[in-house]
Amino acid sequence: MAKYVNKESLSQTLMQHFNLNKSECSLVIDLIFDEISSCLAQGGIADISSFGKFEIFERKERNGINPRTLEAMTIPKRNTIKFRASSTLKQKCNQ
Repeated sequence: MAKYVNKESLSQTLMQHFNLNKSECSLVIDLIFDEISSCLAQGGIADISSFGKFEIFERKERNGINPRTLEAMTIPKRNTIKFRASSTLKQKCNQ
C-alpha cells in the first residue's frame, strides 16, 4: 500500500489493474482531473462517492497587515476550494 499518492503512482495502479500502457493511464488520469477542475472553475461541485466533495468557497474581502512593513492593507475577496471528506473515507482513516 502506497503512503504517498501522485499521478505516477495512480498511473502504476491503473497499469496493473487494467493492463493499459503508461500513456493511456496518463491520459485517463489527466481527463479525470481536467473534468474536476472544469467543474469547479464553473462554480460547480465535484462529489466523488465514498471519497468526498470539492466545492468553491468565496472568501470575503478583509483587512490584514503586511508582515514586512506592518502596514494595514485590504486583502481582496477570492475563491478557494473546500474539501469535505465522506463518512466512508473518515471511517477508513480511523480504523
